[in-house]
Amino acid sequence: MTCATNLCAKAVTTLGSGLRSRTMVTIAALLGVVGLVAWPLIALPAAWADSAPASAPGAGPAGISADIAPGAPTKPSISPSAPAEKTLKTGPSDQSAEDSQTPRTKVVADQVTLSIDALTPEVLHSDQDLVLSGTITNGTGQVVTGVDLVTRVQRSTEVTSLGLTKWLNGTDESGLSDPLTVPLGHDLQPGEITQFSITVPADELPLTSADQWGPRGIAVKLESQGGSLAQDRSILVWDNGASIAPVRLTAFIPVTASAQETAVLAGPRNQERKEALTRIHSRVLGLLGMAGDGVVVAVDPALVEALGVTSASLEEAARNGGSRPSASEGAPQAPQGGDSSSPSTAEPSANAGPSPKSSAPPSPSASATATSPPTKTPDDVTQLSAALVRAIGTGSLVALPWGDSDTAALAHLQQTSLIETATQRTRESAIVKAGAPASLAWPASSITDSATVDVLPQSTSTIIASPTSLPVADELTYTPSGLGALGDRAVLLPEQSLSEALASRTPEVGTADQAQQAAPSTQTPQAAELDTRQLLRGDSAILTRQAPALERDIVVAMPRQAASSADPTALQERVDALHSTSWAQPQSLSALEEHARAEVEAVDEGTSGIERSEPPDRVTDNDELPTATLAAAAGTASTLQSVSSVLSDPAALLGDYTDLEAVVSSASWRADSATRDAQIPTAEAAGAGVTSSLAAVPSSTINLISSEAQLPVRITSSLDQNVTVQVYLVSDNKRLQVPRTTTVTVPAHQQAKVTVPIQAVGSGDVGLTVQVLAADGTTVGTPTTVHMRVRADWESRGTGIIVGILVSIVVIGTVRTVRRGRRTAVTPAAQETA
Repeated sequence: MTCATNLCAKAVTTLGSGLRSRTMVTIAALLGVVGLVAWPLIALPAAWADSAPASAPGAGPAGISADIAPGAPTKPSISPSAPAEKTLKTGPSDQSAEDSQTPRTKVVADQVTLSIDALTPEVLHSDQDLVLSGTITNGTGQVVTGVDLVTRVQRSTEVTSLGLTKWLNGTDESGLSDPLTVPLGHDLQPGEITQFSITVPADELPLTSADQWGPRGIAVKLESQGGSLAQDRSILVWDNGASIAPVRLTAFIPVTASAQETAVLAGPRNQERKEALTRIHSRVLGLLGMAGDGVVVAVDPALVEALGVTSASLEEAARNGGSRPSASEGAPQAPQGGDSSSPSTAEPSANAGPSPKSSAPPSPSASATATSPPTKTPDDVTQLSAALVRAIGTGSLVALPWGDSDTAALAHLQQTSLIETATQRTRESAIVKAGAPASLAWPASSITDSATVDVLPQSTSTIIASPTSLPVADELTYTPSGLGALGDRAVLLPEQSLSEALASRTPEVGTADQAQQAAPSTQTPQAAELDTRQLLRGDSAILTRQAPALERDIVVAMPRQAASSADPTALQERVDALHSTSWAQPQSLSALEEHARAEVEAVDEGTSGIERSEPPDRVTDNDELPTATLAAAAGTASTLQSVSSVLSDPAALLGDYTDLEAVVSSASWRADSATRDAQIPTAEAAGAGVTSSLAAVPSSTINLISSEAQLPVRITSSLDQNVTVQVYLVSDNKRLQVPRTTTVTVPAHQQAKVTVPIQAVGSGDVGLTVQVLAADGTTVGTPTTVHMRVRADWESRGTGIIVGILVSIVVIGTVRTVRRGRRTAVTPAAQETA
């Protein structure tokens, strides 16, 4: 008010001169009156906002409070990462912190969407309020008016994992509490993205029965004038502190290459492979960082050696104590999605940046940070070696067969030699020499059968079978420990619902009509990760509730394909969520193996409490390696081994194609059999690229008049490395013979000249084919034909004629000399007689 009065006084003083008109003075006075009236209207809401409690912005019905602020209206074509207008908050805010928390929101054309992005706390204890935060988008071209947010919670706890999944998929509407409605407070403009936050007091939640702890569904629906516009569902997890025996959890994470990565890594050592290695390094380093505290990493030794790890680098890391790299050197870190009540989680800002979590498994290229350097540096190898040494030192790392060989498929093809080769290469690998055990087998088959078990190496003492292997013979009301036995080998049986949830995969449920009625997923990545964490907590609670007084060993095994494309940060948060409850505790590999060996002894003695069925003799999956593919790979590999023998750096041009049988035998191909089959023509093309770059240079017709000669031959190469080849001449006529081959080294991008001995045994026109061969006789270059006119007797005849002429000359000369000598001797005798 003082400011308005001063403004008025100043205006009057400035304008109110006797020299100015009375009209101007009147206008100034009116402006001052308007300022005095308008100033309280402007200042009052701002002052109310400054003094309002942060915990209850805007009272709603039934004791529910809502803090809802619209974002800036945007076009439907807005970029998903474009920030919306800043949410109104009490007190100062850090804009950069807000930008790092906003979920990536996608505007869906012609559709209004809603997603629950955060629950605070994620594990709710008694007498705690629940805060739901999320995102609303209006992808339509119309203004949406009269909008309300309706929140409902299931009255009872879900008792099966299937029921929990059905709730998330939107096919179950039973047992919900009364709707708790909060008006949005403003209209939704076309293209608008807005954030909301709803606080539900503890006394408004239907959490009254002490035996109903665990998971239950919660839903937020967006309604307009009584009609539903959009909704999202999540899972509320309630821990009331009940006294239970927690289950012991051990999670296995495979550190292997995906099918796409395997295809690139097996190929020539080019720039594409270097870039792939940089991306893979980031993911592998993040996964190795998870080892320990109930997490075991099963590592493909071929993968880490492709990343540059050697025995020397591991020894150096061991000498340095396996020191942990700094956060800037390792995988990116993010706040954990555990039981937290931080304001940043409860009230995400509309201007926050993309969440580091992702619901769908990213492509291989998405698993690396955006600022990754184009090539690996020695520091990368140092970090990776240190992480491996730490994991080995904690007993949380096991070695898989070399190249993650598909033991089950090879067993069905009776390729025991390939299984033995992979086992031997694993024993000789750098990580096994550093102390990693190689006694665990993890078949990739849908069911572990006797055919697979029978061909496992004697050193294999533990098998991770599929969840459906060794089913319980008698029907039980609870899920037993995931332990079994096959002879003297321990069998670990993963729990299926937890393993699928860890991979962020939920099976499709419901009928076809329900699937059609269900709306397509419009969740933000942050919302999808929230559901994954809550599903893990909920499934583990359901398992514990089945037999709350029974201690059990639960194995969680992440599928290979999911792990090969997972974001390590999001995966770490999932594992932390699994371990953050009072009904689950992490268990080390050594403790699990101890319990597994005890089960083996109990089965052998007949004292085991769980009777399991015997495995089938043979179960062949549709995605297994076919016999024809393996045979074709063997033939191509044999040819390429010969081609590689002429190269000074075979891997640069042929990669691992010389061992194509091992390449196509990887278990990673089960997720993409088409790419596996394409490896054979790709390898053949790589070999053809080498042979087409080597050639014998054609020449004009050559006349040969001798029975023996040294034929000059030129070999040209367009390769970027030196090659050593054998030059062999093949005659189309027996008149010309070639006694032996000749070796020549051709420099990169140059020609080399070599002389080849030949022998002519007759005369005539001869076609001489110049072949470029490997040491074993395989053609490795383009041949050429030299046309020759062979006159092998011309030289001998000419020599004979010349010799005859020379002899004649000598004889004639001698005769003439003798005759002349006789005449000279007769003349003196005649003179004496006379």
